[in-house]
This record gives sequence, structure tokens and C-alpha cells, in this order.
Amino acid sequence: MIKKQISKGLKQTCWDWLQKNNMGTRSDFNGTKEQQLVGLIGEIMVKEHFDSAHNWTPGFDDGFDFERYGKRVDVKTMTRKTDVNPEQYVNNIFARQLNFNCDVYVFASLNTKKNELTICGWIYKIEILKYFEMIPKGTTRKFGEMGTFDTSVDAYEIPMNKLNDIKTKW
Repeated sequence: MIKKQISKGLKQTCWDWLQKNNMGTRSDFNGTKEQQLVGLIGEIMVKEHFDSAHNWTPGFDDGFDFERYGKRVDVKTMTRKTDVNPEQYVNNIFARQLNFNCDVYVFASLNTKKNELTICGWIYKIEILKYFEMIPKGTTRKFGEMGTFDTSVDAYEIPMNKLNDIKTKW
């Protein structure tokens, strides 16, 4: 895992851009402006890590954020209030997103208390379908002291410790 501090400038630039543009133009589950902000910050910071330029393009990105090593890569970022615990935490992806045009998912976690992004790791899309169970919409999930919640869509949970090291080539 790689931790990076989120600059106030990046946060503000992303927020200002989102006030004039909508990244959520899929058919459903487009996310609030706040959720789009988290995704945009994660995407830009992961691209920076891999020396990939960011293009400020509104709308749907065809299911991937950038290309690396000949693969289409989609960055998935979620918020937390704690540091990532690789032995206990999971990453989520909506089942319908697996139909999009990408080969690799990179998962990141934005710690809202520390204003820090952790690039957690990566996994091939095919491995999600092969090795992980879909969690049906409406399933109650329990997460230790964080409590429970009911899933709002069919999704896959990928344990943090099943991701490939972000420093390895895919």
C-alpha cells in the first residue's frame, strides 16, 4: 500500500470542476457530488502515482480511467474514517460495473480524518468474477464496530488482503 497526503489545492480544484460538470452520466448510481469528489481525487492521485496525465473530461469515461502496461484501468475509491486494515477491510464494486470496458481495478481508500489517500492494490476484473461471491441487493452486512448496513445494489466484496501489491506490474 502507498499513502499520499491530499493537497487542499487538489481538493478545491476537483470541487470547483464538479460544480460545473457532472461525472455521473451512467443510467443509475451516479453518486452525489461528494461521492464524485472522492472518486475524482482518487483517480487523479492514482494517475499521478503512475505518471499518467489527467484530462478534465465531463461525463461517462467508458468504464476506465487510464491505460497502463497495455491494460485499461479503473480506479475505485471509497471513504473511511480510519487507516486501512488489510486483514479486516474489504473493497466493493457494483456488479453492473463489471460490464464496463476495463481490465484492471485499482482500489484506493480516502481517510477523511487524516486527509490521506491510500492506494491499496489492484486486481484483474476476471479474478473478481472467478473468485468472489456477489452480495445481493438488500443483504445486511456487518462490519465490526462500524455497525451494519443493507446493500443498495448487487455488489462484490474483495478483501483487502486479496489485492495485488500496487508496486507490482499487472
